Amino acid sequence: MPGSVMAGLFFQCNPKLHRRGKTPLQARSPARSDVGGGWIRGCLCAWRDSDTASIYSDDRDDADLVHLDGVFTFNLDALLRASAYVLGQSGVGIVYKAVIDSGINVAVRRLGEGGEQKCKEFEELVRTIHHLKHPHVVRLHSYYWAPTEKLLIYDFLPNGSLDTALHGSAEGLLTWERRLRICKGASLGIAYIHDCSPRKHVHGGIKPSNILIDSNWDARIADFGLQRLLSLVGDAPRKEVQIKKVDSQRGSTVSPSPILSPGELGRELGRRISRRKSSSQSAEMVAPHLLGLYQAPETATAKKPSQKSDVYSFGVVLLEILTGRSAFAQLASGELDLVTWTKLALQEKRPFTEIFDPYLVKGNVDKCELIETLQVSLSCTAMNPDLRPKMRHVANFFMHL
Repeated sequence: MPGSVMAGLFFQCNPKLHRRGKTPLQARSPARSDVGGGWIRGCLCAWRDSDTASIYSDDRDDADLVHLDGVFTFNLDALLRASAYVLGQSGVGIVYKAVIDSGINVAVRRLGEGGEQKCKEFEELVRTIHHLKHPHVVRLHSYYWAPTEKLLIYDFLPNGSLDTALHGSAEGLLTWERRLRICKGASLGIAYIHDCSPRKHVHGGIKPSNILIDSNWDARIADFGLQRLLSLVGDAPRKEVQIKKVDSQRGSTVSPSPILSPGELGRELGRRISRRKSSSQSAEMVAPHLLGLYQAPETATAKKPSQKSDVYSFGVVLLEILTGRSAFAQLASGELDLVTWTKLALQEKRPFTEIFDPYLVKGNVDKCELIETLQVSLSCTAMNPDLRPKMRHVANFFMHL
């Protein structure tokens, strides 16, 4: 079905993972999105429920859902009964919204299979990620590990991503006050990641789709540690092509798929898995110039990203917030990358109406705040990493703006 993404199971149905005596989830009428866009009905396979199951058990296929704190207490049977909707799909997997019978909404990222020999490393990294506790960092609460599947369970944020707010169905609702609030929260979250540990953590994937927005329009940084987790399950970290995502809550421009029965979903999932590798390779071959849209120039030759490359990425995000232009659409249409375009526009002394988002220019916005934020974004995107500010200094700027 060209141009559409089919709703999928959280993981491929494996006879070993079905709880004995359980029947498949019965199809129910789909829920409607309160934000807009079709939510794609999913299906959960049953897991074996055991309060005493250990992640280090000899039979890893019987491993239980592991709660890292007391925020979520639902068991695997509750997850089995949940309705699931695709929120987004990209080169690093699928994200679902799961609605538990108790009324709890959670976000579930599916990592897939692989990494059978790296269970201990996976658990240690998951616990490291969980220990990052900050109001502006998305919290990882639970996980599931089995040789055939890995799942991460996070808080669900109702206002989707910054990518959606800027370029999706919510376009026009993002006032300057909200943009500043998002800039402040995102910068505080990244600064915390950088400074919370002597190990000097690096995010490595700062972009609008990884900046999520809660009900108060506060930003939270998502997917910290994701690339390292992917490396443990067999998917080597790679620069990701920006692709369209399902559901307006993560930036949808893809038409929704028809609702499928559980049996049809299982067959479709099998076809999806068999196509996954070839599809991602095809995307990279078609658009190699669209790779690493938010990556600092030095990451092309560096062995791994640095905190200063995170700063650069955030600078590109700031330019999107200021100009209203999508870094992806900018290159896809054959124009200069957003950083080069902005610097050239300033050199040519183009009017503000051509540089800043027209929605902001037409509004009652303090022009000094726009200019000062632009200056910060240009400092963050300096070609020389040593000239870029630290994230705590960027956060301090937004705290006092």
